[in-house]
Amino acid sequence: MSKDLQFLVNVLINFLEAFLIVRVLYCSQKQSRKFVFTFLTMNSLLFLIFYFSGNIAISFGVGFGLFAIFRVLRFRTDPLSVRDMSYLFVILALAMVDYALLDNQQYVMLLIAYVFIFGMLLLLEKGWGFDYDETKSVRYEKIDLIKPENRELLIHDLEERTGLKISNVEVEEIDFLQDTADIKIFYKPSK
Repeated sequence: MSKDLQFLVNVLINFLEAFLIVRVLYCSQKQSRKFVFTFLTMNSLLFLIFYFSGNIAISFGVGFGLFAIFRVLRFRTDPLSVRDMSYLFVILALAMVDYALLDNQQYVMLLIAYVFIFGMLLLLEKGWGFDYDETKSVRYEKIDLIKPENRELLIHDLEERTGLKISNVEVEEIDFLQDTADIKIFYKPSK
Protein backbone atom coordinates (compact mmCIF):
# COMPACT_ATOMS: atom_id res chain seq x y z
CA MET A 1 0.00 0.00 0.00
CA SER A 2 1.41 3.41 -0.91
CA LYS A 3 2.30 5.85 1.85
CA ASP A 4 -0.40 8.32 0.73
CA LEU A 5 -3.10 5.65 0.71
CA GLN A 6 -1.92 4.38 4.12
CA PHE A 7 -2.19 7.93 5.48
CA LEU A 8 -5.75 8.28 4.14
CA VAL A 9 -6.77 4.94 5.66
CA ASN A 10 -5.27 5.94 9.03
CA VAL A 11 -7.06 9.30 9.03
CA LEU A 12 -10.37 7.65 8.15
CA ILE A 13 -9.96 4.98 10.85
CA ASN A 14 -9.24 7.63 13.47
CA PHE A 15 -12.20 9.77 12.38
CA LEU A 16 -14.57 6.79 12.26
CA GLU A 17 -13.63 5.74 15.79
CA ALA A 18 -14.14 9.25 17.15
CA PHE A 19 -17.37 9.68 15.18
CA LEU A 20 -18.83 6.44 16.55
CA ILE A 21 -18.02 7.39 20.14
CA VAL A 22 -19.46 10.88 19.74
CA ARG A 23 -22.54 9.89 17.70
CA VAL A 24 -23.50 6.58 19.29
CA LEU A 25 -22.55 7.23 22.91
CA TYR A 26 -22.21 10.94 23.64
CA CYS A 27 -25.12 12.25 21.56
CA SER A 28 -27.52 9.43 22.42
CA GLN A 29 -27.36 10.32 26.11
CA LYS A 30 -26.87 14.08 25.94
CA GLN A 31 -29.35 15.00 23.17
CA SER A 32 -27.15 18.03 22.55
CA ARG A 33 -24.85 18.78 19.65
CA LYS A 34 -23.02 21.49 21.56
CA PHE A 35 -19.60 19.80 21.63
CA VAL A 36 -19.79 17.48 18.59
CA PHE A 37 -17.88 19.97 16.44
CA THR A 38 -15.27 20.47 19.18
CA PHE A 39 -14.75 16.76 19.84
CA LEU A 40 -14.41 15.70 16.21
CA THR A 41 -12.22 18.59 15.08
CA MET A 42 -9.90 18.32 18.07
CA ASN A 43 -9.53 14.58 17.59
CA SER A 44 -8.80 14.92 13.88
CA LEU A 45 -6.39 17.81 14.26
CA LEU A 46 -4.52 16.21 17.13
CA PHE A 47 -4.15 13.02 15.08
CA LEU A 48 -2.72 15.05 12.21
CA ILE A 49 -0.32 16.86 14.56
CA PHE A 50 0.95 13.50 15.82
CA TYR A 51 1.18 12.07 12.33
CA PHE A 52 3.14 14.95 10.88
CA SER A 53 5.42 15.40 13.89
CA GLY A 54 6.66 11.91 13.03
CA ASN A 55 8.21 11.14 16.39
CA ILE A 56 6.14 9.26 18.97
CA ALA A 57 8.02 10.76 21.95
CA ILE A 58 7.48 14.27 20.62
CA SER A 59 3.86 13.49 19.75
CA PHE A 60 3.03 12.29 23.25
CA GLY A 61 4.74 15.36 24.70
CA VAL A 62 2.62 17.56 22.43
CA GLY A 63 -0.50 15.60 23.41
CA PHE A 64 0.04 16.00 27.13
CA GLY A 65 0.96 19.64 26.60
CA LEU A 66 -2.39 20.13 24.85
CA PHE A 67 -4.16 18.49 27.80
CA ALA A 68 -2.47 21.03 30.09
CA ILE A 69 -3.55 23.90 27.84
CA PHE A 70 -7.14 22.63 27.83
CA ARG A 71 -7.07 22.41 31.60
CA VAL A 72 -6.03 26.06 31.84
CA LEU A 73 -8.67 27.05 29.27
CA ARG A 74 -11.32 25.33 31.34
CA PHE A 75 -10.85 27.94 34.06
CA ARG A 76 -11.15 30.83 31.60
CA THR A 77 -14.20 29.74 29.59
CA ASP A 78 -17.71 28.47 30.21
CA PRO A 79 -17.24 25.43 32.41
CA LEU A 80 -17.67 22.00 30.88
CA SER A 81 -19.50 19.37 32.86
CA VAL A 82 -17.45 16.48 34.18
CA ARG A 83 -19.06 14.24 31.56
CA ASP A 84 -18.20 16.58 28.70
CA MET A 85 -14.65 16.99 29.97
CA SER A 86 -14.33 13.19 30.21
CA TYR A 87 -15.44 12.79 26.60
CA LEU A 88 -13.00 15.49 25.53
CA PHE A 89 -10.19 13.60 27.26
CA VAL A 90 -11.26 10.29 25.65
CA ILE A 91 -11.43 11.85 22.19
CA LEU A 92 -8.01 13.47 22.54
CA ALA A 93 -6.40 10.37 24.01
CA LEU A 94 -7.94 8.30 21.21
CA ALA A 95 -5.98 10.36 18.67
CA MET A 96 -2.75 9.56 20.54
CA VAL A 97 -3.54 5.85 20.74
CA ASP A 98 -4.58 5.73 17.09
CA TYR A 99 -1.41 7.44 15.95
CA ALA A 100 0.88 5.17 17.96
CA LEU A 101 -0.82 1.95 16.84
CA LEU A 102 -1.60 2.90 13.24
CA ASP A 103 1.92 4.23 12.69
CA ASN A 104 3.26 0.82 13.71
CA GLN A 105 0.52 -1.01 11.78
CA GLN A 106 -0.75 -2.78 14.89
CA TYR A 107 -4.34 -3.14 13.71
CA VAL A 108 -5.35 -5.99 16.01
CA MET A 109 -4.12 -4.10 19.07
CA LEU A 110 -5.94 -1.00 17.82
CA LEU A 111 -9.16 -2.97 17.43
CA ILE A 112 -8.81 -4.41 20.95
CA ALA A 113 -8.12 -0.94 22.42
CA TYR A 114 -11.05 0.61 20.57
CA VAL A 115 -13.48 -2.17 21.52
CA PHE A 116 -12.39 -1.79 25.15
CA ILE A 117 -12.83 2.01 25.14
CA PHE A 118 -16.18 1.85 23.31
CA GLY A 119 -17.42 -0.99 25.54
CA MET A 120 -16.39 0.80 28.73
CA LEU A 121 -18.15 4.01 27.63
CA LEU A 122 -21.25 2.08 26.57
CA LEU A 123 -21.38 0.27 29.91
CA LEU A 124 -21.05 3.51 31.85
CA GLU A 125 -23.45 5.52 29.67
CA LYS A 126 -26.21 2.94 29.82
CA GLY A 127 -25.81 2.73 33.59
CA TRP A 128 -25.69 -1.05 33.57
CA GLY A 129 -25.05 -1.99 37.17
CA PHE A 130 -25.00 1.64 38.31
CA ASP A 131 -27.79 3.70 39.79
CA TYR A 132 -27.23 7.38 39.01
CA ASP A 133 -28.97 10.44 40.35
CA GLU A 134 -28.85 13.66 38.40
CA THR A 135 -28.65 17.01 40.16
CA LYS A 136 -29.97 20.51 39.68
CA SER A 137 -29.44 23.59 41.77
CA VAL A 138 -32.47 25.75 42.47
CA ARG A 139 -33.14 28.96 44.35
CA TYR A 140 -35.97 28.33 46.79
CA GLU A 141 -38.05 31.02 48.49
CA LYS A 142 -40.12 29.03 51.03
CA ILE A 143 -37.42 29.40 53.67
CA ASP A 144 -39.51 27.81 56.44
CA LEU A 145 -39.46 24.45 54.60
CA ILE A 146 -35.65 24.12 54.67
CA LYS A 147 -35.69 23.18 58.36
CA PRO A 148 -34.75 19.52 58.97
CA GLU A 149 -38.16 18.73 60.49
CA ASN A 150 -39.87 19.95 57.27
CA ARG A 151 -37.74 17.83 54.92
CA GLU A 152 -40.67 15.77 53.58
CA LEU A 153 -42.72 18.91 52.93
CA LEU A 154 -39.74 20.47 51.13
CA ILE A 155 -39.30 17.40 48.90
CA HIS A 156 -43.04 17.26 48.17
CA ASP A 157 -43.14 20.97 47.25
CA LEU A 158 -40.08 20.64 44.99
CA GLU A 159 -41.56 17.57 43.27
CA GLU A 160 -44.80 19.47 42.60
CA ARG A 161 -42.93 22.45 41.16
CA THR A 162 -40.35 20.57 39.09
CA GLY A 163 -42.25 17.43 38.09
CA LEU A 164 -39.21 15.35 39.11
CA LYS A 165 -39.08 12.36 41.46
CA ILE A 166 -36.64 13.75 44.02
CA SER A 167 -34.55 11.31 46.04
CA ASN A 168 -32.56 13.78 48.15
CA VAL A 169 -32.01 17.48 48.79
CA GLU A 170 -29.08 19.46 50.14
CA VAL A 171 -29.27 23.03 51.33
CA GLU A 172 -26.16 24.67 49.91
CA GLU A 173 -26.57 28.29 50.98
CA ILE A 174 -29.11 30.36 52.88
CA ASP A 175 -29.70 34.07 52.25
CA PHE A 176 -31.65 35.40 55.24
CA LEU A 177 -31.72 38.93 53.82
CA GLN A 178 -33.75 37.81 50.79
CA ASP A 179 -35.38 34.80 52.51
CA THR A 180 -34.11 32.35 49.88
CA ALA A 181 -31.95 29.25 49.88
CA ASP A 182 -29.87 27.61 47.18
CA ILE A 183 -30.80 23.93 47.16
CA LYS A 184 -29.31 21.04 45.24
CA ILE A 185 -31.91 18.45 44.31
CA PHE A 186 -31.07 14.84 43.43
CA TYR A 187 -33.46 12.99 41.16
CA LYS A 188 -33.70 9.91 39.00
CA PRO A 189 -33.29 10.72 35.30
CA SER A 190 -36.29 9.96 33.13
CA LYS A 191 -35.85 6.91 30.92
